[in-house]
Amino acid sequence: MGKEHVSSILVDICKRTVIVLGNEGDTRVIECETVNEFMNVLRIIDENIEPEMVVYAKLAVCKKRNSINKGN
Repeated sequence: MGKEHVSSILVDICKRTVIVLGNEGDTRVIECETVNEFMNVLRIIDENIEPEMVVYAKLAVCKKRNSINKGN
């Protein structure tokens, strides 16, 4: 058995969450409370992890609903 290492990282911008997946199945979740904390984690990832190992979750995008009732 060798040492476990990072196999991939999933970044969820909307939730300010980073999930680190190890090659032996271990999973670590980093939940950032502030934007500054999240940006610091992203900077560390950018400086230390190969880009092909980082995956970004799809953004949840919805059409803006009109808040004015048009008599429907």
